[in-house]
Amino acid sequence: MSEYYFASPVPGADPPMRVWFIGLLFVIGVFLILYRGFSVRENLLLNLAGIFGICIALFPMPWGCAKDCPALSMHRISAVLFFACIAYVSIRCARETLYLLDDERLRARYRRKYRLIGLVMLLSPILALVFAELIGDMRKFVFVFETLGIWAFAYYWWTKSRELERSGAEFLAAQGKIEI
Repeated sequence: MSEYYFASPVPGADPPMRVWFIGLLFVIGVFLILYRGFSVRENLLLNLAGIFGICIALFPMPWGCAKDCPALSMHRISAVLFFACIAYVSIRCARETLYLLDDERLRARYRRKYRLIGLVMLLSPILALVFAELIGDMRKFVFVFETLGIWAFAYYWWTKSRELERSGAEFLAAQGKIEI
């Protein structure tokens, strides 16, 4: 997906996709840093994810080196660590507010969703790297795995937002009725 950073409708022109891509990564990174998690561990991981998101933007992937591109770069390391942090939040930290839901079946359903979403977020960049390095120039498959990871990230926040709305966790935290 990062290859679209270099996309340009006119050869030699400043690619407009670069502006959107970098801007979006910075916005996501800053919002993750500003969002306060429901535990010290969650807050730390979200802050780290935000920093790694910004690093994805600051360290572009190697370009034009074809098969001579390094297997590891700051861009790739940052992307994997970004998804690892968010996956850990989904798998381990997301359940910290589930006790506020009255329905045990609903809590169990959220736990399963968070584990599955976290697993998809964790495996997506790993599979993208495996396809890129072991199979060769399989860009469309790498793009699919990266897109899957991003959609899993978005689905996590949508799911977590619904859970927090149902439980009233943010309202209770704002009133000081639960510790965060």
